[in-house]
Amino acid sequence: MGVGSGEAAQLMVSEESVFGTYVPVTRSYEFVNETIKRKVERLESKGLRAGRRVLLSNRWVSGKDSSGGDILMELNSVGMGLWLKHMFGGMATTGSTPAYTHTAKPGDLPTSLSVQVGRPSIDGTVNAFSYTGCRIPSWELSLKAGEIVQAKLAIAAQAESVAQTLGTFDDTAVGVPLTFVGGTLSLGGSQVDVLDFNLKGNNSLDASRFRIRAAATPKQQLENNWRDYTGQINADFESLTQYNHYTAGDELALSMTFAGALIPSGGGAKYQLVI
Repeated sequence: MGVGSGEAAQLMVSEESVFGTYVPVTRSYEFVNETIKRKVERLESKGLRAGRRVLLSNRWVSGKDSSGGDILMELNSVGMGLWLKHMFGGMATTGSTPAYTHTAKPGDLPTSLSVQVGRPSIDGTVNAFSYTGCRIPSWELSLKAGEIVQAKLAIAAQAESVAQTLGTFDDTAVGVPLTFVGGTLSLGGSQVDVLDFNLKGNNSLDASRFRIRAAATPKQQLENNWRDYTGQINADFESLTQYNHYTAGDELALSMTFAGALIPSGGGAKYQLVI
């Protein structure tokens, strides 16, 4: 009998070439928690009828059908390139094994993802909840002194299915979490020691594109506004330097580096993320 609790949960994804068409999941990820769920709205008749005091069971039908929620994971040294690609759109990869460099920047977002969450029931069965047509409307990277970098990804999905086969989780693709140790931040070329940091991205995706058609699910989520990148830094009050930059409306180059362990046989390169 399997473990009948969240300890047996799993998260796997794959890239779709056709929006909303399920691709068997192949990429395995550790995660802290997730809140993805399906929402089916009801359309209730407002028609009046003599002698009726309650809504009859044949006077409502299912309406808009969509799924979405958040995935919270720790930023890992392995496998995050796929998520960065779908967070930003533009992705270029250089170098060679084992030390690759992935450079992400705002660009055309990929078609979509198939995301599968394995959710255990108390009888030990891990139930496959598969979501197709998944895109990332917004995301957040955050770090506090003494902790591991957190990545929170909003997921907007077109449809949910419980009919797909549970993916085989690959427990060998394990990296090293990136933490506050090795984290550095500079403003205008000068290092600033911070207590915490977060960066938020908003891809301005319209995830409610319901139309009059045979399907109750929405169409592909499309950008309908400027993208927005914002963040917050909390630091000791060491001097008026940063405050003066704020009041003067100065624009400064900001660089945040999360550096981890050395890449084995990587010629001295480290696992790291640089923003």
